[in-house]
Amino acid sequence: MLKVEDLNVFYGDIQVLHEVSIEVREGEIVAILGVNAAGKTTLLNTIAGLTKKWNGTMTWMGQPLHRVPAFRRVEMGIVLVPEGRQLFPFMTVLENLELGAYSKAARREKERSLEFVFQLLPKLYERRHQLAGSLSGGEQQMVAIGRGLMAKPKLLMLDEPTLGLAPKIVHDVFQLIQDIRKSGVTILLVEQNMHQSLQVADRGYVLENGRVTISGSSEALLRNPTIREAYLGI
Repeated sequence: MLKVEDLNVFYGDIQVLHEVSIEVREGEIVAILGVNAAGKTTLLNTIAGLTKKWNGTMTWMGQPLHRVPAFRRVEMGIVLVPEGRQLFPFMTVLENLELGAYSKAARREKERSLEFVFQLLPKLYERRHQLAGSLSGGEQQMVAIGRGLMAKPKLLMLDEPTLGLAPKIVHDVFQLIQDIRKSGVTILLVEQNMHQSLQVADRGYVLENGRVTISGSSEALLRNPTIREAYLGI
C-alpha cells in the first residue's frame, strides 16, 4: 500500500530524518519504534502531508504522493490519529466524531461509520452527548481513534496512542488496535512501548536519531539481542 524510500526531512536547516525507507502492506500492523526524538512523529507527519521540506520517494497504491496535499491524502485513505489526541474539548463526543467524516466519501457513510465506531467502542455511545474535555485520558484516546475511523481510512496511522495512560487502558488500546485490523484497516503504529507493540505488530522498524537501524518481523525483533538489552531491559 505504502512505500517510502530514501526519505530525508528537514525543519529549517536541521535534518530530522535520514534516508528512511519503510513499506506497509495491506492488512498489516507495522510498528515504528524508538525513543523520544528519534523521528517517529516526523515520519508519520510527512506521510500525512504535514511537513513541507522533504525529499525522497513516497508512493500510495503505486501513486506518487509528492504533490498530494494533506486533505487529499485523507480522501485517499491515509488517516493520522495525532499524538496528544487533539480533540475539541468544548464539543461533545458525537461532534468530535462527526468532524472525522469531513471528506465527501466519508460524509456519505457517516451514519454507518458512527454505528461501526459505537459497536467497536460502546462506551463512546454512552458518552456521546458529554463534552470531550470532561472525559478521562483513556476515553479521550478512544474518541481520537474513533474520529480517525470516521474518515474511512485504508491506512490508520496511530501516533503514541498509549502515551500517559494507565496500564489497564494501555491493554485496552492494544486490543482495540487488533480489532481495527480485523475490520480490514491497515495500521502504522508509532509507540515507545516496544514490547507490547511487537506483540500485536507483524513487522517493525527501529528509528534511532532519524535513521532506520533495525527492521524485521516482530518475532525477529523480539529475539534481537540489541533490542532486548537496549529497549526491553532483558
